[in-house]
Amino acid sequence: MTYLPHQIYHLYNQGNNRQQLFFSKYNYYLFLDKVRKYLVPNVDILSYCLMPNHFHFLIYMKEAGCFRSNQAIVGVQNDDPTLRYQQQMSKDLSILLRSYTRAINNQNNRSGALFRPKTKAKQDHNDFIINNLGRSCLIANDYEQTCFNYIHQNPVKAGLVQREIDWAYSSAREYTYKKAKGLCNKELSFKLGLNY
Repeated sequence: MTYLPHQIYHLYNQGNNRQQLFFSKYNYYLFLDKVRKYLVPNVDILSYCLMPNHFHFLIYMKEAGCFRSNQAIVGVQNDDPTLRYQQQMSKDLSILLRSYTRAINNQNNRSGALFRPKTKAKQDHNDFIINNLGRSCLIANDYEQTCFNYIHQNPVKAGLVQREIDWAYSSAREYTYKKAKGLCNKELSFKLGLNY
């Protein structure tokens, strides 16, 4: 996936062969700590949910996650401008998953892959509007709002909890309790038109 700045992506992956990823509360918090370290410098997190065998993130790509390079890519004949974006996000995501896998393998005295080989990133065509300062700005469309809701509803649909806010490993509580601090950039979510 080629990430572009100022775009919204639905990022997700699951356990290899649908195996479990999180075995204790500590594992969920360890993964979120690694998200803070490796993803947050590259993206603004709009919503997330960690499930026992998979995860979902709705992210807004920062410039740092895919900065523009003036260098041509060696061996590439195509002059596609998207090819000139350096993919720091992809590198850091890979480090996050490898680091977490190493920790789980040590914890459970196991070896091998924990996650599926490719993390998926879906993007719908994003809409831009002209704000009251005359600048173009991104606004979430129906796909992003549906995805935002879907991410929070995951634990309820899986029968893990009765209400979205009862699941400790998602951003639902951040949006329900206004003073709750967490991973999400709630201010940006509201500016983009995402509503919980």
